[in-house]
Amino acid sequence: MLCNIIQNIIESILTIYDITKPQSKDIIFQYQIAILDKKLKNLQDMVVKDLCEVKYFYHCFSKLLKRDIKTLDDYKIIERILCDYNNILVYLTNLNTIKSRLYFQFNHLKPLFIDDYSCRIIDGVVIKFDDSVYLESVKAFNYQDNEISIKEDIYYFTKKLDKSFFFVTEILNLKNINRIEISVHICVFKKNFQIMKILYV
Repeated sequence: MLCNIIQNIIESILTIYDITKPQSKDIIFQYQIAILDKKLKNLQDMVVKDLCEVKYFYHCFSKLLKRDIKTLDDYKIIERILCDYNNILVYLTNLNTIKSRLYFQFNHLKPLFIDDYSCRIIDGVVIKFDDSVYLESVKAFNYQDNEISIKEDIYYFTKKLDKSFFFVTEILNLKNINRIEISVHICVFKKNFQIMKILYV
């Protein structure tokens, strides 16, 4: 829609002004900015109005689900879609804040209706090895340095082709895990990883 607006503005300018004349450049630029600013405000107002319309909501998601929204299960699906969409944007935004060394972070949303979904977007810690390794053991420790029992595919996941281990942040926080010890078979190689937390204000 925005591309169409810009294209229409350019076409209208070409019919009014002679762009080959140098003195017309400033006038054309100011004219472009003024029209585009007005169009964008109108577009923004229209989007906000449409999003607040109940009929638009039903129409949009009925089209997405290819059926009428009637049951609670339909709303659960919609909620998952909205949470996933938001969490993707949050993840990408947080990546940018880390690269920019900014001291704030956006939070992920969790569905309110249900928590028994088969798949969802999660945040976690990835430990990756350069070479292929044979896993001996994985141990976790809390802040008191007490060992905490963790099971593969429940508390952590392995990607053998990627030579990496994935630990879910939510579980690390839930179990109060502060340190992870991974033992792999490279001449009995053992490595400790400290779980550092950054407080975002």
